[in-house]
Amino acid sequence: MFFYNGRILTLDPQTKEADYLEIKGNRITQVGNGKISSKDGINLEEKTLLPGFFDTHLHMLNYGLMLKAVNLRDCNSITELIDRVKERVQSETKGAWIFGRGWDENRYNGIFPTRDDLDKVAPENPVVLSRVCGHLLVLNSLALELLGIDESTPVPEGGAIDRDQSGRLSGIFREKAMELVFDRLPKKSLKEVEKALIKAGQSILSYGITTVHTDDLAEFDDIEPLFELYRKLWQEGKIPRTHLHIRSKHLDQAKALGLETGTKLDGITIGAVKIFADGSLGARTAALLEDYSDAPGEKGILIYSDEELYQMVKDAHSADFAVAIHGIGDAASSQALRVIGQVQKEDPRPYLRHRLIHAQILNDEIMEQMVEYGVIGEIQPIFINTDLHWAENRVGERIHTSYNWQTMWQKGIRLTGSSDCPVEPVNPLLGIYSAVTRKDLNGKPEEGWYSKEALSLEQALQLFTSCGAYAGGEEGDAGSLTVGKVADLVVLDRPIDRISLDEIKDIKIDMTIMDGKVVYQRDNK
Repeated sequence: MFFYNGRILTLDPQTKEADYLEIKGNRITQVGNGKISSKDGINLEEKTLLPGFFDTHLHMLNYGLMLKAVNLRDCNSITELIDRVKERVQSETKGAWIFGRGWDENRYNGIFPTRDDLDKVAPENPVVLSRVCGHLLVLNSLALELLGIDESTPVPEGGAIDRDQSGRLSGIFREKAMELVFDRLPKKSLKEVEKALIKAGQSILSYGITTVHTDDLAEFDDIEPLFELYRKLWQEGKIPRTHLHIRSKHLDQAKALGLETGTKLDGITIGAVKIFADGSLGARTAALLEDYSDAPGEKGILIYSDEELYQMVKDAHSADFAVAIHGIGDAASSQALRVIGQVQKEDPRPYLRHRLIHAQILNDEIMEQMVEYGVIGEIQPIFINTDLHWAENRVGERIHTSYNWQTMWQKGIRLTGSSDCPVEPVNPLLGIYSAVTRKDLNGKPEEGWYSKEALSLEQALQLFTSCGAYAGGEEGDAGSLTVGKVADLVVLDRPIDRISLDEIKDIKIDMTIMDGKVVYQRDNK
């Protein structure tokens, strides 16, 4: 394929723009400027050609499963949530499990749904509904009964189960208490996993994303068959290139298989060991050093002690696995950096690119440690679409060192962009829009939310391309339109650098090319 007459933005610091680009097989063979002798090829007509997008933190399998679950994202009241569940119950057989995701008590004046709410419309179907952040669940009475959970069930350390004033379970499970549910749910077959992955993969490719880093394997004990399934689906062009994270419980099996971070299985790469240090800010389970400003006495949930987290990080590090630690609150991030620093000093392995996922509520010390230890910050700019409306109430003055992407960039912290889909929409252009405007998807506030922390367009594009390649150790082979690199490209329907920043969220993907093959093309009709 030969591309010309467009905005060819290479993201290569040596040649930032080009007049034409050629690919042969699965590699980029020409990137140049000047007149061309032939116009046979793809006339971009001033549209944008970019490297394929990276999303370095999402949940591809869960996204595929959620595409057929009850969508609760736009419910603005408990009544709407119940009606949505009732509608699904009427289309399901008696006894069928009903799953949903997306509820947010912040839309319901802070009122949480309960088992009793769900029992009204689903007395004969077990119901499990995940909060939008994925860090809280609500179950109905039949689900609790079938899973064998009642008031006498011990609460795991690092989790919580809510009760009403009489001591009865309300149906709400937080953080590690959710494992009581997940561990007892019916296991998915490989066929179910395959169908969900194909659904998710086709959607992800349609947004110009050619590489994802995904946390999909938590509920599985034997991970080897899954590696082969992902490998097959990539070879068939049904999913993007995939970095598969594992959990600590998988480490021994991964070592026995001779795997480590960066091991390649065709288009599938072994990722990091994913560890949760805390919860979410929206659910007030993110672990803070000081009380929540809007909930005195609450500091969230720190899931592991320093000793427990140290052992998990040390085990992964010594097996040549990077760690990707979920840390939203400053207490969790501080703990993660303290442990990573200790392990690196005891056993220096500078080639391991450890990560702090989310890196939201920070302080100067945490940022200095991220620079010192070379820890990557995996940020989700799209989060501010929701969070800007209440985050300052949650953390007060700490907001001045939170969501501070430009400050982090200037300090030399390596950042990379992602969506945390299905927590937020997978579309990377919404993330780029959020990064450069600091506005919600309705364009508010007009001046941007703490606008000095906005990224430039070039920085935001790097966030979802070359920075993503660096996070996966692939900067020599991907992330920019450079001769010799893999032919992963995306065509946007307009010149992204010649429109207003507010228009970025409306851009459509015209074409996605992965490994030199067209895997998505928009029907302009």
